[in-house]
Amino acid sequence: MLRGAPQVLATEVGVVEGPLWFDGSLWCTRISHGGAILQLTERGAEDRIDTGGGANGLAVDRHGTFWIANDGGRGKIPSCIQRAVPDRQGGVVGAEAVIEDVGGRPFRHCNDLCFGPDGFLYFTDSGENYSASKALVDAGKPPELPGFVCRLNPEDRSVEVVDESLYMPNGLAFSPDNRYLYVSDTVAHEIVAFPWDDGRLGPRERTLSIDGNPDGFCFGNDGRIYTSTAIAGEIHVITQEGVVDERIRWADDAIPLNCCFGGTDGSTLYVTDAGGMPNVAQSPDADRSLERLVALPMDVAGLPLHG
Repeated sequence: MLRGAPQVLATEVGVVEGPLWFDGSLWCTRISHGGAILQLTERGAEDRIDTGGGANGLAVDRHGTFWIANDGGRGKIPSCIQRAVPDRQGGVVGAEAVIEDVGGRPFRHCNDLCFGPDGFLYFTDSGENYSASKALVDAGKPPELPGFVCRLNPEDRSVEVVDESLYMPNGLAFSPDNRYLYVSDTVAHEIVAFPWDDGRLGPRERTLSIDGNPDGFCFGNDGRIYTSTAIAGEIHVITQEGVVDERIRWADDAIPLNCCFGGTDGSTLYVTDAGGMPNVAQSPDADRSLERLVALPMDVAGLPLHG
């Protein structure tokens, strides 16, 4: 449960995603306005890494290197997985593309990523666009161009597809016992649990129905899932069996895209909030004051991430 009032940390930050607590700071990606990685400082959210395209998911390895899922397109670069080392002096550096295809097929929409217990990088490459996928879901039809869940070896940069059954795979995270990889299927309103065994995924074992469009999510050390629900405008706190324990709101116009635990004791849930569909679409009538980084003080800490 919340142990204090929600706090808006910064506004007019662009459409931000991929929150990450690293080295005593909150970092996040910016999908809009050219693509970048931002660091929250006393002066606000400042650009630290120029990614181009539409930087989305963000993870950090044990060496302090950032890995970025870039959906491409917006900045005239292909969708890809990138890596970058932040400048410890606070300057702006660039990101390099690590891989742009799997099996010769270019990525369509690299979305989110996380490190697994095996040290490999797991990431999602969404399938068809939202409207096309939604039409198939509404008609009860299977995906025609399913999205991919991929596994990348950071050392030799080899990549393989470990699942291709979802309409629009998005956020992903490993369960506290590392027995399952959970993946959100945004357009299907589901989070799917795949048994995981040393890099292999088994067929889905359970499906959690979400009241809203699940996007990025994370685990608390209580074993529950904390998921952003973009259209519902809330953080849903659910059990691994799909029981909704809590719904957390902070603004009627919120569109939370992702969340992570962090802070000095790990018990602050940081949320990236686009603040309206016009902002997501980057339309002329967007209200940029609604683009927010939000802090939710919780009564639990987050599960440590693999790196």
